[in-house]
Amino acid sequence: MTQKQPRTFHVVSHTHWDREWYQSFEVFRLRLVNLMDRLLEIYDVYPDFIFHLDAQTVCLEDYLEFRPQNRMRLQELIESRRIIVGPWYVQNDFYLSRGESTIRNLLVGSEIAGGFGACEPLGYTPDQFGLIGQLPQIYRQFGFEATVFARGYRSYEKNGEGKYVPVERNAEFDWVAPDGSVVHAVYLSGWYNNAQRFSADPDRAYRYLEHVSEVLGSSPTTQHRLLMNGVDHLEAQEDLLPILGQLQSRLGEGESISQSTMLDYANITKELLKGCPKDRVEGELRQGRDREILQGTLSSRRYLKELNTRCQTLLELQLEPLYAMLVRLTGGKVAYPSHEVRYLWKEVMKNQAHDSICGCSTDRVHQDNENRFRRVLDCAGDLVRRGLQEILTRTDREGLDDSEFLLAVVNPLPFPRSEPVMAQLRLPLADQIQGFDLLDVDGQKVAYEVADSICQHRMTLSPFNVPGLIELNEVTIRFMAREIPAGGYSIYRIVPSSDSQTAAVLDPKLPAGIENEFLSVSVSDNGTVAMEDRKSGWKTDNLFSFEDSTDAGDSYCFIPVPDREPFDLSVVKPTVTWVEKTALRQCIRLEYRFALPTGFDQGLNQCSSGRIENRVSVELSLQSGASLLDLSGWVDNASKDHRLRILVHTGIDTDRNLSSQPFDCVERSRYPEQPDLKVDWTHPNNGWISVSDEDVQLSVFTDSMYDYEHLSDARHSLAFTCVRATGRIVDDAFGLTVGKIPPSPEWSSPENQSLRRTPFHLAIRPGRISNAELFREQQCWMTPLLVAFDSVDPHRFMEGESVVQDSDLSEMFYRDVPLDEVVLPHRAEGVSLNGNAVFSAYKRKENHSGYVLRMYNPADETVSVELSGVTSVRKTTLAEISMGEALPVNGVYEQEVLAKRIVTLEID
Repeated sequence: MTQKQPRTFHVVSHTHWDREWYQSFEVFRLRLVNLMDRLLEIYDVYPDFIFHLDAQTVCLEDYLEFRPQNRMRLQELIESRRIIVGPWYVQNDFYLSRGESTIRNLLVGSEIAGGFGACEPLGYTPDQFGLIGQLPQIYRQFGFEATVFARGYRSYEKNGEGKYVPVERNAEFDWVAPDGSVVHAVYLSGWYNNAQRFSADPDRAYRYLEHVSEVLGSSPTTQHRLLMNGVDHLEAQEDLLPILGQLQSRLGEGESISQSTMLDYANITKELLKGCPKDRVEGELRQGRDREILQGTLSSRRYLKELNTRCQTLLELQLEPLYAMLVRLTGGKVAYPSHEVRYLWKEVMKNQAHDSICGCSTDRVHQDNENRFRRVLDCAGDLVRRGLQEILTRTDREGLDDSEFLLAVVNPLPFPRSEPVMAQLRLPLADQIQGFDLLDVDGQKVAYEVADSICQHRMTLSPFNVPGLIELNEVTIRFMAREIPAGGYSIYRIVPSSDSQTAAVLDPKLPAGIENEFLSVSVSDNGTVAMEDRKSGWKTDNLFSFEDSTDAGDSYCFIPVPDREPFDLSVVKPTVTWVEKTALRQCIRLEYRFALPTGFDQGLNQCSSGRIENRVSVELSLQSGASLLDLSGWVDNASKDHRLRILVHTGIDTDRNLSSQPFDCVERSRYPEQPDLKVDWTHPNNGWISVSDEDVQLSVFTDSMYDYEHLSDARHSLAFTCVRATGRIVDDAFGLTVGKIPPSPEWSSPENQSLRRTPFHLAIRPGRISNAELFREQQCWMTPLLVAFDSVDPHRFMEGESVVQDSDLSEMFYRDVPLDEVVLPHRAEGVSLNGNAVFSAYKRKENHSGYVLRMYNPADETVSVELSGVTSVRKTTLAEISMGEALPVNGVYEQEVLAKRIVTLEID
């Protein structure tokens, strides 16, 4: 279409609502209340006004906590599509949230919006810092056929002067997911504020309209133009409708301007382009320069990312499948904590709003984030503890002696596992237990190692007795738990005996080397770590190192200082100490102490002359039967304005790398086509990265280390950020800094310097392995088998203090063990998933009507899976809408999963 055709202008009144950013949540909430109150006043004057509430339903909750009396008014306006809401709960970051978080975001947001009368079926993502490739498939499974977005689609070329200039691209195109799902995509080429506010002066308003149309240029592929009237935190323009009426009178023949919606615009342009040539874009959208993609947020405030990962892992890989298993095994006697789980997910999602989890807000905001994450860990952790206790409480005790103890080893994942486990035994000192045997379900002795033993008091808690104290010998043991059933558990018995063991005493003069049946690792005198994979033959004499770079950027962007090379910590000789050396686990600690500049002076454009000591500690550990080396450590950061990374030297000369993403894995090149377009070429990962050539493969599992860079150095290294320290959200947020006046203090964030201890955790896994196996092994690495301990005597740890008012009548009170309801066996198997699909979720449906199991196929070809332990199966969408009738299952359910497809099954 050409510009000469009559234009149709669609004006969308909206706000983009960051609920916390450069101000705290409560301050922004007061601004939200003002916005909503005044919006309702607009409807008193203009009943046909339309306002888009940024697709986030959390705004409704935040507002109604202060204005509950306006709920019915909002519902009437939402039902009539005068206020457009949904489908998101929050506008989350897609690379720092797991795929399940994004699904829960849409499930919760759509339900809340539907409860108000209407959910907008449009994937609107105005300000995320890149879009994952599986979004089109997710959208289609939620019933959305279109998306509107503003980042990740800008490309550049050099002009005659050698400067990069944007390439004008068609604003409407087909966006295709890896599985072939397609949505009609609308790119906001003029940003989501291209018609931010119209002047009340008719002449100025008309000139502004023509300017907006000129800026859009030929990017729109039809005669329709999408004008976004609003931006971050702006209230609705109350005089917009009469202004649009005046503009209509000045437009040419056949042209029109009116208030509209993004969905209407998307549907109209989609219909007009049917049968016409249309651009087709596949996979993730992460194109653009540093200030457009903001990839520095992948590593800002890494301590928040670590808490985020822990919370997601706890909810989706432990809490939900544990209770789904318990409901199944007990016939519903143990209730699924639906309301608690929903609350916890909502709290996590509030922290996954892009300006929150990205670490690019004020210190006050991130203090709230950290507190919110820790509250989730408290609540979810105790729910897991209670679930494990339900297994022990209901375990069959027939034939057992009250002097014995029970140990439950629980596998929440849907495939059998064998691996070493740690268990803490609480043995009452009054029992005078000298030693004990560990027996499996068949009564056979199991070898174990004592890792630690300590005598101390512990509080006893009961709902019937005042808390008391008990003297305990707390013994920590490690043993190999073999063939723990898929989605099930095994009960071990602790039987007092005369045999005793103590923790092994390490000889500090032992050679610094660890090994198991798969790997051999050694540490040289200068601290260099060598490693060999016995199976594939891959080996290196320098497995990893650390490097530190000055960072002149901010929370959004890493900006290196020109002509300043990174500091290679290989020149620092670490202190090497043994941590543990047993048959089941060997561990060596390396600790580095080194001086770095105290900071970087932006005004002088140089590092400070003062230096301060920093510390890095990393433990290298190998477990029996493990084909990976675990690296767990921390950085005691004392310096400002720098980035410290660990470099894994792969030794594999290849251009390509494979990175896990939500529901997918993406291949990328380490050699960008336009290397001088950006200064930071880090990429996102969601759990692992792998490189290979014709002979060998090396993979790295990451735990909350969301960025990586495939370096073009001689050792072909993969770099991961341990800590990134800067002192400002951004130096010039709105382009307002003039001359030598320093930037606004509102954009200062001193705690972003991360002057604290920040943990890091990764693992190195050599050997050829499929994508699905990588996901599965990474899940096991992140989710060890769960362990719980109790006495055969159910009263042993429920006693407390006597009532003090009348000691002559004191007694202890108990609740009888509900063995009359259900008696669990000493070994039970739950739902089992076999095949090359990756487990994603096993949870109760949002409407509480049943349970769903989700999986996905990360391969480029169709795979077959087998599902056992179920009696019926029905296919559903990601939105948990059933498709067809339930199919009875007698034994094993078999299904093919297409390449890159996400599959959800309702199971019984």
